[in-house]
Amino acid sequence: MKFLSQYWRRERRGIASGVCVVAALLAANWGVAAVAPQAWDVTEQRRLTLSPQTQDVLAELQGTVTVTLFAESEVRTARERTFDDSAAMLSDLLKRYKQHARKFDIERVTANDSVAGQRLKQRFPDITAPCVVITYQLPGEEPRHEVLQHEDLAEFHGAPAGRVAGVDFFAEQTVTAALARLAEGQLQVKVCCLTGHGEASLVVEGPDSTRSLSELADYLRMGGVQMELLDLSQATHVPADADVVLLAGPQAEYAASDAAKLETYFKHGGSGLLLLDLVQNHRDGAVVPTGLDRLLRKWGVLLGNDFVVTTTVDNQLSTVVRALPADGDHPLARSMPRASLDFRQARSVRLLPVTAAPTAVCTPLLLSPDGPHCWAETDVVSRNVPQWNEGRDLPGPVSLAVAVERTDRTTPAPMLVVVGDAEFATNRGMTGPRQYAAGTFVLRSLHWLAGTKRAMQDIPVRRSRPYQLTGTVQAQRGLVWKTMLFLAALVSTAGATVWTMRRHG
Repeated sequence: MKFLSQYWRRERRGIASGVCVVAALLAANWGVAAVAPQAWDVTEQRRLTLSPQTQDVLAELQGTVTVTLFAESEVRTARERTFDDSAAMLSDLLKRYKQHARKFDIERVTANDSVAGQRLKQRFPDITAPCVVITYQLPGEEPRHEVLQHEDLAEFHGAPAGRVAGVDFFAEQTVTAALARLAEGQLQVKVCCLTGHGEASLVVEGPDSTRSLSELADYLRMGGVQMELLDLSQATHVPADADVVLLAGPQAEYAASDAAKLETYFKHGGSGLLLLDLVQNHRDGAVVPTGLDRLLRKWGVLLGNDFVVTTTVDNQLSTVVRALPADGDHPLARSMPRASLDFRQARSVRLLPVTAAPTAVCTPLLLSPDGPHCWAETDVVSRNVPQWNEGRDLPGPVSLAVAVERTDRTTPAPMLVVVGDAEFATNRGMTGPRQYAAGTFVLRSLHWLAGTKRAMQDIPVRRSRPYQLTGTVQAQRGLVWKTMLFLAALVSTAGATVWTMRRHG
């Protein structure tokens, strides 16, 4: 009994000492956090630190920011589930925003059976759950707002058995860009929409029109883009105050004099968004030249005299192809929505060797799906059923859009975005579920070309990939057994050591 009494006395003293040490550490930690709050980000990609661009935008905000997560009370569809997952990551990000902003509120509003939800819909009729509503209000002014969808926040990469292979989280790009646009107000980007060669016009037509850009013009106007018509065949030059020229689906060849006007504009720092359909002569099916091939070749871009074909799930041929964002770290490619675009009878837009364009660098923006179910058909005249021909046709993935940057300056500057289709930007392409993807692609291309930085493309994407063991299945099983044996040996050694110490203590 005497031995047990001494033993418990020692144990009580040890426990009391341990409790005192833990209490002292907790008190010191609380005191330091209260006096000088500080956090250290030791993650590999600095995931817990806002970019300098975001911190600068937040520091300059003068009004009150309210970010509302607007969703249904129950998750029923795949879209709502994806938004819910994205919103969880966004909530963590917004907490860091709040630490750097003076007036920054975060709220979640239920869309159905909610008074707050009904009020939000009445206040902003353009919102539809699920979405994120960012509101910015200066004293004495009407609130400005922008709406973000789940495609603006993250992209989830699927894996077999319904698992997630990885996540690309780019919400900091889109949220910071939205805040910058709201704080700036209606800073206009002047775009000259070229006419005179059968291009799609700004004349208001029906939703099925493939020759009207009226729906796109309305969408761009809300994004701070001012569009003006310019008949290049009548004008002596492109106005110097034009931020970007938009060339959408010309049906006739550009004369050498008109192409020279564009070349002069580009050489003096101008930029352009060129949407170039494959146009064929109705009599013999011959491809109508654009008149811009020599100019584009000079900067490393090759327009294909072909059209992209794909096979559907029921093994039927189709000229409607999904244009998917290209991988890579190009700032414009990173800022693009991850939703695909629908291109109809699109031509390929490829890169020439670097030596052919010493003053420019080209980067793919949009790609078709992989082969062998997708290719660029070069037999455009015979009008036979398209068939894959090895050595003549171009296998997928086919490049459908490229970005061109001039490199004859200290830092690369945006010059061109060339796309092998124009119909996606017309009223027909801007109607229905693809409106958001098409409109956002054009809007962000124009802002990138104008150099406004309003898309914040230079903020890096935060990529998360699950850790995977390498090696064969047998090697992985061996590693598991070795780990279990090591842990068993460690526990046995610790037990034997304690027993020996007590026996001789």
